Amino acid sequence: MDAIYNYLLPTYTPNPSSRNNTVHKKSELREHYGNIVKMTKRSPLYFVRLSNEKQKFVLNVKEAALNLKSLTDDLVEEEKGYFNKRAVYSEEEGVVSAKMIEGKEEETPNPFTIKVKSLARPQINEGIAQFESGAGLPEGKYVFQVKMEDNAYELPFEVKEGDTNLDVASKLVNYINRTDVGLQANLSYMDRSEMVRIELQSFKTGDAERLLFELSDVSKPGDRGLVDYFGLNRFTQTPRSAVFDMNGVETRALSNRFILNGSLEVQLHKASEGVAQIGYKNDAKGAVDKVKEVVGVWNQLVDKAYDYAAKAKSYPKLANELKAIARGSRSDLESAGIVMEEGGRLSVDSALATQAFQEGDLKELFSKDSPFVGKVKEEMGKISTDPMEYVDKKMVSYPNIRKNGFSYTYMTSMYSGMLFNHYC
Repeated sequence: MDAIYNYLLPTYTPNPSSRNNTVHKKSELREHYGNIVKMTKRSPLYFVRLSNEKQKFVLNVKEAALNLKSLTDDLVEEEKGYFNKRAVYSEEEGVVSAKMIEGKEEETPNPFTIKVKSLARPQINEGIAQFESGAGLPEGKYVFQVKMEDNAYELPFEVKEGDTNLDVASKLVNYINRTDVGLQANLSYMDRSEMVRIELQSFKTGDAERLLFELSDVSKPGDRGLVDYFGLNRFTQTPRSAVFDMNGVETRALSNRFILNGSLEVQLHKASEGVAQIGYKNDAKGAVDKVKEVVGVWNQLVDKAYDYAAKAKSYPKLANELKAIARGSRSDLESAGIVMEEGGRLSVDSALATQAFQEGDLKELFSKDSPFVGKVKEEMGKISTDPMEYVDKKMVSYPNIRKNGFSYTYMTSMYSGMLFNHYC
């Protein structure tokens, strides 16, 4: 079964209800009530043998129908803005890219240009190369200091008897990386010389008018400490800030990634002689992804209908109804990049759907006045009201159409309706 419902496992957290699946207003409840009354007044009396397979099918198709209606409503509603959302773009993605910060889309800066002159870089220290098999440090306890901007960390370290330069360097690199002081330590093996050295690189970048980190020995058992012996304070690359022109004005940033207006994250990738334009366009991806969700649930309904019909050896009524809807709107679907497959399944061609988004065909297909949307909502309402319509059953008697029918308002709930305690 697709989901675990409340009545089966009450200890589980109830399924969260969609706003579109929950009756909130009196008018909505009255309409829902009225639909059941109309249906039951003229409905024949049936006898149904409720097998596990039938119950599973009924619950699944009802949930899928409610889900499909909810997803369709989301696309149709203007407040959701799936066809009005903006996306940021860069004319030179390899040079500079940008993305909007979620929830801050309305605060983004105006379109602008960037010319990247140089990237920000970290500080790099390359130590003194020592023979791997050598043992130049006496055993004992050492303490060295790492000064990172305004913070200073004193780190103890022990050299044991018999440790070679390679042993000490390996353990020291692992130790520095574990301390999380803002440095990345690595071992560098010298080609064909059986020598090794330690390299240190700062995580941060940018020129703060001083080195980002410095190391010094605090205490040592012999003449030389760890910093002095391995040359850990020998910088070979000083830190540098990123330099770029924004709208023709030279600007600097400590990092290659920075935020503008608290709403737009900009990432510099490489220097370039050209100027990159950063602007905005309608976001096709969000709308196309939502359409794919709708199509996915549609296909679930089609597949479940055929699976049940095959097991029950019955007529696939639900699948044929869905196929008729798709066939009737085939040209509109294809104009929106949605292709009807054999059996009534649908598929989305992302390229065509994106083009349809730009040309307005996708929005038109999922507008309030769209015949396709109207048929889908009507069909999903029918399925969710009486999913028992799609299982095999025996008719006991016809309704007396010459008299006013007596309604059984909760007739469908005997089988499925009331099992969804967060729907109705």
